Amino acid sequence: MKREDLMRVYEPKEGLEMRVKNVLNSLEEKPVRRMNVRRAAALAACMLMLVTACAGAAGLLFSDEYDAVRLAHRALAEEYGITEEMQTYFAQDVREENGVTTIVFSGMTGLHHVLGEYTVTIRDGDATVSWSKDGESTEGDLEAHAWGARQLEILLEMAKQENGFSRGYHKAQEIRAQMDGDELTVSITKGGDATVVKLDDAQIDQARISVSEKEAIAIAKRAFAQEYGLTQAQLDAMIYEKDYAGYTYAIREGKTICEVWFWLHQDEDVVHADGDGLYWARINAESGVVEEMMYDSALAGNG
Repeated sequence: MKREDLMRVYEPKEGLEMRVKNVLNSLEEKPVRRMNVRRAAALAACMLMLVTACAGAAGLLFSDEYDAVRLAHRALAEEYGITEEMQTYFAQDVREENGVTTIVFSGMTGLHHVLGEYTVTIRDGDATVSWSKDGESTEGDLEAHAWGARQLEILLEMAKQENGFSRGYHKAQEIRAQMDGDELTVSITKGGDATVVKLDDAQIDQARISVSEKEAIAIAKRAFAQEYGLTQAQLDAMIYEKDYAGYTYAIREGKTICEVWFWLHQDEDVVHADGDGLYWARINAESGVVEEMMYDSALAGNG
């Protein structure tokens, strides 16, 4: 096999370049008879396996819990048209029991009576979605007693124009007044977060940490780019909010984690540009796995 033959099978990647160059140099211009077809095919297969393995190692790793959340987001968008930008109006609660993951999106306080709850159940990689207001009419825009994707589009547009959601909130209260004579059931299922023990500087030095804060920031930004389609310019414009949650490193459910938060506001003359909002990621400080992350457009006044 000549050098140009192997180059068609494999292009050197970062980290393997020297090893591959040595192999190529050893093959350069040598007679074909010294490597029969079987041997050439075997070498090509080995090289491709090596490339594939290294590509996987270089990629991002996500926890099983976050994989379930990603699936829930897709299912919510496909079944009900609820995008991640719209999720600013919901609280999210994730629970796992006996191999079944349940993610509940509960309408925020003051809007819960019109937004209700979306429940996504994931079993064996399949997601089923239901809405507490299934069967209720969403006709009439904000006059409806059930607010779905159409109403959330209106709320987002108003918020982008007004830098707030006061009109939508007041409208929701008017509807609540109209519903006073009806039997009104409000079921908030969001539970408390897992126990988090924040680490001070001395404890951080002694903890099992192999991912620095700088590395966690880089991992988070790569994840944001992959999941939310952010450009390099948007990533560069992000403002890192150190200790936004009151800590950076902590012990959560027995794992040492690093939490990093960012604000993105791209144009001072525009209330809300595409992609603006609050971004957050929880990185496993031992393995570098993305345990969880979130984007909140902040158009509901969150943050």
